[in-house]
Amino acid sequence: MYDVSVAVPAKKPSGKSLSERPKLQQTAVRLYSDGKSRSIVARMMAPYAYPEEYEDDPNYALRLMRKKLRSWEESQWFRDLVYDYSVAKLDSDVPQILRGMSRRARKRVDAARLVLEVTGRHNPKGEAGAPAVVQINFGGALPRPSNRPQLEEPIDGEITAEEDDEA
Repeated sequence: MYDVSVAVPAKKPSGKSLSERPKLQQTAVRLYSDGKSRSIVARMMAPYAYPEEYEDDPNYALRLMRKKLRSWEESQWFRDLVYDYSVAKLDSDVPQILRGMSRRARKRVDAARLVLEVTGRHNPKGEAGAPAVVQINFGGALPRPSNRPQLEEPIDGEITAEEDDEA
């Protein structure tokens, strides 16, 4: 199927896990993993993060919250936590995804093929256990066969009739 080692972060977060982070950061990670934008997350979190500022000037509290979110987005630990939380949520949704795919697969051939590929029942590239061996030589001359067959001399003349060998 797909090589998932390319899609995962290179290193585990060196800091704390999600449950060890403050509630504000946990909430931001969960909202970002739901696909919410920075402005929506800031609007949702500003009243709780900056309650006094929000009462006095909501726009100022929103600016502060967007600035804080921007700084978190730039840090590796935050991106890793959002990724990990998103993958965990997606992993728990796999049964529902497969059920939806199987409903579509009853009517469409391409959906059926995708379901079979995802479940490991079909490989569009052939045998999975037989890797192709490719050898490329860049050094030196290419070896030539030493015993090349000799071609017969052409015969002068005309073809008068062709014989069929049916017997």
